[in-house]
Parts: sequence; structure tokens; C-alpha cells
Amino acid sequence: MSFNDQIVRVQTIETIRTLVADAIKRRLTEQTLHNRVTELHKTNKALNETQKQLLRSERMASIGQLAAGVAHEINNPIGYVASNLDTLSEYLDLFTSLANQVPSLKDNLANNADALQQQIEQIYQVSIEEEFGYITKDSHDLLQETKKGLTRVKEIVAGLKTFSHMDEDTFTHFDLSEVISQALAVCWNQLKYKVEVIQHIAPDLFIKGNKGQIEQVLVNLFINALHAMGEEGGSLTIISYEHQDFIKLTVTDTGCGIEDSAINKMFDPFYTTKPVGLGTGLGLSISLNIIEKHQAKIDVKSKLNFGTCFTLTFPKAKLN
Repeated sequence: MSFNDQIVRVQTIETIRTLVADAIKRRLTEQTLHNRVTELHKTNKALNETQKQLLRSERMASIGQLAAGVAHEINNPIGYVASNLDTLSEYLDLFTSLANQVPSLKDNLANNADALQQQIEQIYQVSIEEEFGYITKDSHDLLQETKKGLTRVKEIVAGLKTFSHMDEDTFTHFDLSEVISQALAVCWNQLKYKVEVIQHIAPDLFIKGNKGQIEQVLVNLFINALHAMGEEGGSLTIISYEHQDFIKLTVTDTGCGIEDSAINKMFDPFYTTKPVGLGTGLGLSISLNIIEKHQAKIDVKSKLNFGTCFTLTFPKAKLN
């Protein structure tokens, strides 16, 4: 083999070595990239699960604060519904005793005029003694009150049911006014004793999203407003309206307000200005996350010692 042939052979071997080294390096790079992508997917999955856990944690904290009030809100109507049913049962017994006399009235009508007259007089006397006029009116009032009480319980349960399904990622079209009503029903017992709630809620304002998650945002804003107003109370004004291609909702309180330095931090996780036991510091952070997931915005304006206004802006749902 000539010297030149040896040089060519060496060059060929060197080229092959370089190609093999490059292939091995590329394969290692691809494997490293694959491993990193796999780890990234695992990390994202863990982050999503952590986020869901935070949502559940904040929701449970909210439910913990609201539990006694919700129980009271349910027990009140259930209490007078039970009382109304007892009274209506007594009225029914009285009317049943009269209804049982119909067959004998029919017999006396055909065979014994004197007995018929006497029986009619007895019925009339009972109607006077038992105040049939009052019983008839009271029965109607009791039924209406009972219906109202059961409707109230239904609203509270509907609100809690929506709250319990907030982990689902299903987005649907819904009327924002319904969710506002459900959120108020859930925390009404806390609000009604100290806060005047002023509502200017426009109907048929449809957005697309998760009803339970939006309800959690509203419950959080309502309870925050209550805490901001303290023992002295105040007014909570809720306004919803349509503006161009958006649905806007403002929640305004007359509470203590927020310092400018705190406004920039209020959406940070675990940041809170509340006393120990009144907040986890996750409410507004989670609310912001929910709002952004709905392609919506949340803005806040506040003046110390005068109050705070949160404005939620949602894209208007495109209904077929």
C-alpha cells in the first residue's frame, strides 16, 4: 500500500470516527431532550395538581368560614316550613271532618229535611267557632310562606352544588346574574346583619366559563368586602352590565380601603392584611388565576378609609 493510500485510509477512518461521534452526540442530545421534555410534562402535571389542591384548599377555607351561616340560612326556612306544616295539618284535620259529613248531608237532603237543617246549623256553628274565614286566608298565606322558604333552601343548595363542582374544567354558557344570586345565597347570613346589599343586576348577560369557579371568585369578593367593612358594617354595591363586546361586573364596598403599596401585592399568593383566622392569603391569587383562565380581567381601585371597587370584565359569550 502506497503512502498516499495510507493517508486516504487514515482520512477515511477519521471521517467515519467523526460521523460516529457526531451521531452518538446527537443521540445523547436527543435522549437528554426527551428526558427533559418528559420531566417537564411531569412537572406541569404536578403543578396542575398543586393548583387544583390550592383551589380545593381555598374553597374548603371559604366553606369553613361560611358553614355556620349556611346552616343557619337553611335551618331558618326549614324551621318555619315545619311549623307551617304542623298548622296546615291541623287545618286539614278540621276540613277533613267536614268533608266526612258530605255523605250524611246527601242522605238527609233526600230523606230528612229536619236533620239536614240541624246538620247545616252545626257546620255553620263550627265555622264561626273555628274562624273558617281566617283559616282559609291563613292556609293560603302559610302555603306561600312555605313555598318561599323551600325556594330559599333550593337556592342555597344550588349555590353549594355549583361550588362543589368548581374543579371541573367544563366551560358552558351561563347567565352571570344566576351565579351572582347563588354566591349571595351562600354567604347571605354573614352579609345580612351588617351590610346593605345594593344590586343593579342586568338579566341575560351570558358568558362562557365554569360556573363553580366564577362563584368562588364572587364569594371571595363578597366576604372580603364584609371583612373590610368590619363590625360597623356598610354597603356592598353589585352592578352588572353589557359594554360593547364585554360583560362587566363591579363589586364596591364602603370598607377600610387598601393602601397603594398593598394593591400591588394583593394578588400575590399568601399575601393578606387580614387578622389571623380570617384568610389564607390565597383567595385573590386564586381568583386572579380563575379570571385569567376565562380570558377575563380583574381591576381594583381603592381609597384608604373610603372603600374598594373590583371590576371584572368578561368576554361576552357568542350564542348561536
